[in-house]
Amino acid sequence: INTGKTGLPVVDNKKFVGLVIDKDLVLNIELRNLKVNDIMSNPMVIEENSDLDNALNVMRKNNISRLPVINKKHLTVGVISLLDILKILSTPNEKDSHTYRLNEKSKPGSVLIKDIMRNALTVESGSIIKKIIDNFKDNDELIIASNDKPVGIITAKDILEVSLPKKTDSIIYTANFDDESIRNEIAQKMEKFIKKAEGKLDDIQSVVIYFEKHKKLCSIRTRVITKNQVIHTHADDYDPLKAFKTVLEKLERQITELHSKNVENKLKTKKISADEEI
Repeated sequence: INTGKTGLPVVDNKKFVGLVIDKDLVLNIELRNLKVNDIMSNPMVIEENSDLDNALNVMRKNNISRLPVINKKHLTVGVISLLDILKILSTPNEKDSHTYRLNEKSKPGSVLIKDIMRNALTVESGSIIKKIIDNFKDNDELIIASNDKPVGIITAKDILEVSLPKKTDSIIYTANFDDESIRNEIAQKMEKFIKKAEGKLDDIQSVVIYFEKHKKLCSIRTRVITKNQVIHTHADDYDPLKAFKTVLEKLERQITELHSKNVENKLKTKKISADEEI
C-alpha cells in the first residue's frame, strides 16, 4: 500500500522469480462480513456515445483510473480504464479484446467509448465482499449496481486497504510522496486530526493517504477506514499542504454528519425499545 503500486517483483537471491499483484493478495486474505457498499467509491460514469478525449478529461479531473460506461437509460453496459486507453494509443494497428483498430484518418481522441469499452462485471448492491471475492481472479474492478444502474465501484486495492494489519506505531499509511518533509508534515497533521475524531468515529482502523502530481497540480486522496465504513475524500491544489487542508475540512464535515446520523439512530432505537416495554 505504501508504494502506491498495484504489483511488486518477487526476488530470491537477487534473482527475479515472479510478480505479485494486488489481485493475488485479496484472494488469500481473511475478510470480515463487510458489504461492498462499505468500501465502494461513488463512481463517475461516462456515456457509451462519448469519446476517448472526454473519458480522459473525466479521469484527470477526478483523479481516477476507470469509469463505468452507461447507456442513455443510465444502465451499466461496460467499463473503461486508463490502461485500456493507453493500450489503444500505443497499439493503434492491432485489434483484440482490449484494443480497437483506428482509421488512418481518425483521431484517437474521437473514438467512441462503446467501440473500446470492456464488458463490466456487476455485483448487486448489498453483496457480502467475501462471497464475491473470487470475481477478482478475472476482473480488475467490480461495478456495484442497483437495478442495473451503477452505484459504486471497488478494486482489489480497496479491499486490501480495509484488511491492513494494525501498526503498533501508527495507523496512517502514505503512498507516492516524492518529498519526505511534506509526507511527514501531512502524516503528523492527520495524526492530530484522527485523535480529535476518535470521539465521533467508532474504531478507526487505518488511514490511507495517496499523493499524485499532474505537472504542477497536486492531488491528495484519503480513505479513513473504520470497523463499519470507509470515508473517502480528495482535493487538488498547486500547494500540497493547501490540498491536504481542504481534505481535512471535507473529512471533518463528513465525520460530523455521520456522527449526527449515528446519534439520531441510537435515539430512535432507544425510543423504540422504550415503547415496546410500555
